[in-house]
Amino acid sequence: MNNLSISSSKIRFTLKFLLFGFLGFLIIALSFQVYNPAKTRSSDGYNNLTRIYHNDFIPELPKTLTVHYNNIGFLGENWSDTISRDKILFIGSSTTQSLYIPQDSTWISTAFSGSNYWFNNCGIDGSGSYEWIECIKRLNYIKPKYIVVLVNPFNDKTLAPKTGKSSRLINKLKQLALFRSVIIPFYLSKLNNSLEIGHRKVDWNNMPHTNNGEFADNTKNIFIKSGYQLMSLKNAIVNTGAIPVFISQPTPFGNYTNINGLDISRIKKSRTTDAFFKEFRNLLADFCRNNNVLFIDGYPLKGTENFYDITHFNIRGSVQFGHLVQEKFKAITDSTNASK
Repeated sequence: MNNLSISSSKIRFTLKFLLFGFLGFLIIALSFQVYNPAKTRSSDGYNNLTRIYHNDFIPELPKTLTVHYNNIGFLGENWSDTISRDKILFIGSSTTQSLYIPQDSTWISTAFSGSNYWFNNCGIDGSGSYEWIECIKRLNYIKPKYIVVLVNPFNDKTLAPKTGKSSRLINKLKQLALFRSVIIPFYLSKLNNSLEIGHRKVDWNNMPHTNNGEFADNTKNIFIKSGYQLMSLKNAIVNTGAIPVFISQPTPFGNYTNINGLDISRIKKSRTTDAFFKEFRNLLADFCRNNNVLFIDGYPLKGTENFYDITHFNIRGSVQFGHLVQEKFKAITDSTNASK
């Protein structure tokens, strides 16, 4: 009898412990939704700030770079509600921000300096589509005519969620601030450093080649037909009254695979980097065509001479990409305006 009583007490204690643990987790998760002290760097605190960045990893780029953030915490002309020109916001992660590229050589400055647009580079190093949506909502007051997103599937796993009930639950959890700002970064920090995206020079001459030119992986399945996070991104843009423009991320030419813990480790070994980005470009183009989003094909910018690693431009590549975007942006906007 005593043993039965002790067992019942242990069960009740365990259930109470689990219940209070769940309630505690729920309270913390909800608190992070209201106020997230660990969120990815946004414009907050960068207003009118000048920062000096030191580069110890990429020999072909400047050793130090002075960056001036404007009065809304991003890169470009200061904001004023008296500006009457059409406005463009550029959204994305590190390849958009172009952190180690001199400001007058970034692809955004190359494409739009001297134009009649007011534009700002709102790229945030290390960010993903959830942060982009948050940024777009916060900048709604600017009332941009266009919001341009450089879509890079390489460092944003949320753009390629898997299907299935358990995976959908995981995707929902990833949207919680507590998960994406604390739990997931902590988990990734405990993994091998090969999971990190670069900002370090890749020696292209010593990169191994693969003879496997096939693309046998089911990219369409990991992208999923609905477009998932891309649809949320598009809706966030449309809700501001802006016209969405998506650009596909280019990659260096070649079928490189990772054996030395380089950036390419984010891509499964059965794929080639070139085939992965090409297939994603095709899927992104289909999404844009089917959902009334303007599309710029950035994939054609190839050549290891344009990149210092698998996803980041050197100065030459940044300028070349700027010219490509300038030409194609003019073509699609002229075509859109002519059809009205």
